[in-house]
Amino acid sequence: MGLCLRIEKEVDMTNIQQRTKNQHYVPQFLLRRFSDKNGRINVFDKHTQKKFVTSTRNVASENGFYDLKGGEIQISLEPLMCDVENSALGLLNGIVEAKTISHLSPSDRSKIAFFMAFQMLRTRASLEALFQMEEGLRRAGPSKGLTPETMPGLFMNDQQIKQMSLMNLDIAQDIAPEFLKKDWMLYRDPDCRFLVSDNPVVRKNHYPEHPLMSNNGLACEGIQIYMPLSPEFTITFICPTLIDQFRQHERKIGKKLEIPLLDAVDKGIPIDMVRDSLLFQNSMQVAFSNRFVFSNSDDFSLVEKMIEETPSVVRPKYMDVL
Repeated sequence: MGLCLRIEKEVDMTNIQQRTKNQHYVPQFLLRRFSDKNGRINVFDKHTQKKFVTSTRNVASENGFYDLKGGEIQISLEPLMCDVENSALGLLNGIVEAKTISHLSPSDRSKIAFFMAFQMLRTRASLEALFQMEEGLRRAGPSKGLTPETMPGLFMNDQQIKQMSLMNLDIAQDIAPEFLKKDWMLYRDPDCRFLVSDNPVVRKNHYPEHPLMSNNGLACEGIQIYMPLSPEFTITFICPTLIDQFRQHERKIGKKLEIPLLDAVDKGIPIDMVRDSLLFQNSMQVAFSNRFVFSNSDDFSLVEKMIEETPSVVRPKYMDVL
């Protein structure tokens, strides 16, 4: 699935502006899974450290977030967002309703993989990472002889940064295959306590980090990627090297073992969460969220505890220039 930009003349934009004024960077179909029957969702704002209840229409969204203006030309990517969401909506909702991923076809998985890659790139957190990079460059650049005067093409204004963020969406078709290379599985919390955030696709590598480089990339050995689908289910993409350890053990002893992790990967059977694993996954949503954390209940004690113990989670650092 490639990207296609929709270009409109300013004089023809009245209806487009009305239709796309409030644009979501986390799909409403995902947020609705965490809302009540009236479409209202519990929200924790890390910046103000307050919680409130509101409609899913009002959160994880900004006015004109996917619109760019240049002279008489306006580009709106909102129709593209709807197309990508619609391609995965039925599949992801179907996983929650069927409580398994065993029914997914190769075509289904390809659509979900593209959605996951796209979702990673479309959030306010992705845009914030570029602002942090620009801020770091302006801070550290002068000591290396890099200034807007000496290297005018290297520095960007806010509109150029937003344009770069939107153009980066094209990378989704290049990184989607990384999801297909992973082993897929579902985690389940019978008590429906998974949190989700305004930056819902998170990842963690449990292998030791290299001293000179990050090991948190999608293609890094040992990476695990998570996105909550509902308070009950989280879909997970795991580096096959982690699963192969269990398969090698089976081959070594020469018999099939009852290993829930292998059943989850091979048969699509969800793994019920233990307390520590639940806390880990929810803490990832809190730590990587740009500002907002969402829940089907008003219990945000984990968020409050994390902020108290590690104040930096209020405004996470996604990117820096040294």
